[in-house]
Amino acid sequence: MELKRKCELILDKSIFLSGEFIQGSVYLRLKKPIRARSLKIIFTGTKKVIIPSSPGSEHLTFIFYKSEIVLGNEKEYYDESYPIKLEIPLDILEKAKNFGKGEDVGVGITAFRTKMAQKELSMFKSSYPSTDIWCVEASLDIPRRLNLCDKQEIKILEKQI
Repeated sequence: MELKRKCELILDKSIFLSGEFIQGSVYLRLKKPIRARSLKIIFTGTKKVIIPSSPGSEHLTFIFYKSEIVLGNEKEYYDESYPIKLEIPLDILEKAKNFGKGEDVGVGITAFRTKMAQKELSMFKSSYPSTDIWCVEASLDIPRRLNLCDKQEIKILEKQI
């Protein structure tokens, strides 16, 4: 298998059911050994809200779910591969659906904005259009340098019981 990047995340598939496992591998292809703090898999659920304004529209992005798995601690990394297996919670789509509808909106939420005001969160409770985005990211944390990362967007469907 020929890798296109120095850090490449390859998943077995891109569409999952809630309650399933995300499986695949992280491949590192480095020219020489690199000392890194860690190699992690980060699974996030974000909600992108579109607020119409004049002119155009404003986009707000909120993280409502985040899970991390450490594949390797501080050491020298080189040409290696790491299998991954990460469980998708059974109730994850319910969490996505209910995000922003309760009184606890704003608790444990990170907004990718320099300024997050309560006004923005109250706007979120209204009926502005939103999209759920699910991502799996592999990240090699290298001190004093840019991390080596690869990210893949996935789809999650509700498991029929």
